[in-house]
Formats: sequence, structure tokens, C-alpha cells
Amino acid sequence: MGSPFTQAAAGMTETAAPIYYFQEEQHFNRLVLVIALLPLVIAGLHVLVVGLSTGSPYLAVFTSIGIALVLYMSKLVTKVDSKHLHLSFPPFNFFMSRRLQYISLSDITHWQARTYSPILEYGGWG
Repeated sequence: MGSPFTQAAAGMTETAAPIYYFQEEQHFNRLVLVIALLPLVIAGLHVLVVGLSTGSPYLAVFTSIGIALVLYMSKLVTKVDSKHLHLSFPPFNFFMSRRLQYISLSDITHWQARTYSPILEYGGWG
């Protein structure tokens, strides 16, 4: 391909990957999530064991275990580049509008970095 100088002189440009000034991934606290979802998984397994004699319990089992796995794998990804604040919440990105995924920095009128206490200020997490 040649050097960037010869590419620019020939009118060819490469699209460079964006430079992120900030990147962060936030996961649910795994221990809290496991404790919260354990009853859902146990209920699904109970339906499987008890329901084998009564019919087809597989939908309830797969639904309860599927919900537990999706929540266990979910995370909030935040990135900031020179023009946008990028938010994604896999595996729920499908349900987020494009406007919420890419927020233009020119639309943000004020921001502030601060330390907070979720329990004292909001009564807990979530």
C-alpha cells in the first residue's frame, strides 16, 4: 500500500480506528447476581423434576435458566471518543435506540466526576 504520505498524495485514505479517551465495562456483582438468580434456577429445576410426570416442563426450565444466563452475561460498556459518548448493554443492544447508544458530546451541557455511595444515596444497587 505504501506509506501514509504516499497514500494521501494519491488520494487514498484509510479509516483509522477511533481513539477512545475513556473505556469502562461494568458487570453485575457476580455473587449478588448468583444469589438473586439461584431461586429462579432452582424453581426451573424443580419444574423439570416434578413436571416430568405431568407433561412437558422443558419450556419453563429453559426459560428460567436462559434468563439467568442472559443476566449473568450482561454488562454496561461505556466509551468516550472525540465526538460521542458510546453506550452499549449487551445482550440488550437490540432494544436500545441508536440515539441512546451514541450521544453526541455537543448535546451534553454539564458533567461531573464524583464518588457516591449507592446504599446511602439510593438505598442500594439497581
